[in-house]
Amino acid sequence: TRKESSAASDVYKRQAYINRGASDGDFAQMAIDAFDEQLAESVKFPQVYCVALHTFLSGQPQRIKRLRDVLRHISARRDDVWLATPGQIAAHVASLPEGIVPGGPA
Repeated sequence: TRKESSAASDVYKRQAYINRGASDGDFAQMAIDAFDEQLAESVKFPQVYCVALHTFLSGQPQRIKRLRDVLRHISARRDDVWLATPGQIAAHVASLPEGIVPGGPA
């Protein structure tokens, strides 16, 4: 399923960045590729693209350039996506009519 695929992808990215010694450029390319794939999938299904960043990994000076590359890539598509905080997403979901969100109030 899409949910399982996304979770597996997240685990792979963490393993690649930390355990497998993937380069900063490899991680940035994975983040860009994931964004592009989810953007393409969003034509048929709603998507939430998120990247978990931790200062221990992404906040290091040598990695900032690669993070900027990812953010520039995403920003270049700002007319095609909704850039939102988790709070904004939660507020939007809470505003949906009952029965829209699976597992929500019926």
